[in-house]
Amino acid sequence: MGALCCGLLVQQLSAQTLCPFPKSSADLDINNIKVRISNSGDLFSANFSYIPAGGVGSIFAASLWMGGTDTAGDIKLAAMGYRISNRTEYAAGPLDPATGTTNTFTCGNWDRLFGTTKIRIDSFLDNLPAFVANPQSAIEQFPDIMGWPATGNPHFSDVYDFTLPTNQGLAPFIDTNLDGIYSPLVGDVPAVMLAGKAPFIPDQILWCVFNDVGAAHSLSGGKSIGMEIQLTSWAFATQSGAPFSNTVFTSHKAIYRGSDVLSDFFIGIWTDFDLGCYLDDYIGSTPASNTFFAYNQDPVDGSPGTSCNGVPTFGTETPVQTATFLNTSMDKFISFNSPEFGSPSPGTTDPFLPVEYHNYLTGRWRDSLSLTVGGNGYDPSNSIPADFIFPDDPADPAGWSMCTANLSFGDRRTVASHKIGELIPGKVSELTMAWTLHPNIAGPCNLGNALQEVTDIQNAYDNSFDGVSGVFSPVTILSAVVKVLPNPANDAMVLDYGQLKIAAIRCFDMQGGLIFSQNNPNAGKQTINTAAWPVGNYALQLVTDNGIVPVRIAVVR
Repeated sequence: MGALCCGLLVQQLSAQTLCPFPKSSADLDINNIKVRISNSGDLFSANFSYIPAGGVGSIFAASLWMGGTDTAGDIKLAAMGYRISNRTEYAAGPLDPATGTTNTFTCGNWDRLFGTTKIRIDSFLDNLPAFVANPQSAIEQFPDIMGWPATGNPHFSDVYDFTLPTNQGLAPFIDTNLDGIYSPLVGDVPAVMLAGKAPFIPDQILWCVFNDVGAAHSLSGGKSIGMEIQLTSWAFATQSGAPFSNTVFTSHKAIYRGSDVLSDFFIGIWTDFDLGCYLDDYIGSTPASNTFFAYNQDPVDGSPGTSCNGVPTFGTETPVQTATFLNTSMDKFISFNSPEFGSPSPGTTDPFLPVEYHNYLTGRWRDSLSLTVGGNGYDPSNSIPADFIFPDDPADPAGWSMCTANLSFGDRRTVASHKIGELIPGKVSELTMAWTLHPNIAGPCNLGNALQEVTDIQNAYDNSFDGVSGVFSPVTILSAVVKVLPNPANDAMVLDYGQLKIAAIRCFDMQGGLIFSQNNPNAGKQTINTAAWPVGNYALQLVTDNGIVPVRIAVVR
């Protein structure tokens, strides 16, 4: 009966499949870390590799999990895991905002990642006046910027063989004239935009969009949620220094386009740490900093010695790998075991049914028992529940960690999650994370400076990464310090920019045409003759070493 049930489930899921398995991926590789980002919900499919150690990996795989229950009590769930036999929980592309649906045409078009670098953005802006006069040259030289899939981009279809959906927010960008439309020839450029934060341009950025509607959910067996996910990944260059040179960032923006109200909804990250050798890893969490981590069980990475069945190891230079929820609370953290190593209790092993996936996502064991304090966290006789497994510093002899529990090796996966609770149609949720490798931390049972570096990253996030080496952000200069008198103007206006060092002044009409440009203007103030300008609104830009300060102006008669 069990085999028949599972067979029917697979047939039902196959009948719902609208899209082929998404195959696109791209490398984020601007600093000491190299990772592969895909558009099918899984992260680091080519390992989270630390280049200075010869590319030794510290995370084997990670992916996005989310799910809740509808009013009928059915579980709606998307929980990507290993990329095996093209089984997936997600399909490429956005959803129709009105219907929450997709189709094979949309999925095929969006089976790609979009990316660029700060170096290319700088070069594009340096040549902007020439590109305004010759847009085709810009398209040929900078298809990554001219074809950025942001709202209303008029040049997108010149780069790609399909058009953008209308009136739908997509890839993030700096909107220099504040009109809500991506217009690169006005100076709009790709950027990272996080909820409640100022936009900024890191050294490398990748973006993609996928959904859980066009996929068969062939791993979890859950019903589709109706979720569109926009993933932005970025990194800062090596010269930014530790910990930023050893970190990659991911931000999943989840837009609920379903029609049902879901309850007990959680969003989280499943991770399979392999810190070099997979045979001697310990895991833990620091709830106060919304962080979970992996560290070495003993002073040397490997088993035996520095070898590990042919897997590259960190040897005597063992690191710590952390993962931090930057924008929201980590409400649950649990780990479970592969049944292939040791003899773990069946209630603590890999999930197969939707309810088992949802149990782990909500911090319970596979068999619905509560996580409990102490030991390995699985004890039916223990009545003291816990939200986090191994929440204490491994160096604390009185704390609960894998060190104090003295657990033997097991091939463990982890799930860290945030509780949304009630999910209503149209709700937008964001999960922004920092993934950091902290090198050369002597083990065992020692996190070294890892948690201090996590604090440094959190502080940088809180300040929109202002001050991180190389970050380009127009908000590092406040537009409020620029005065335009009069505004609206008639025959002339005076720009008063005080002590700001201005490299150039540019002004565009609302069609993107450059009508005024001056390099190296006067210090402090500059008068602009507007007598010949047509009546209307204009986008003025003050170009500085730290970014473009946008100013809206108008001409009247």
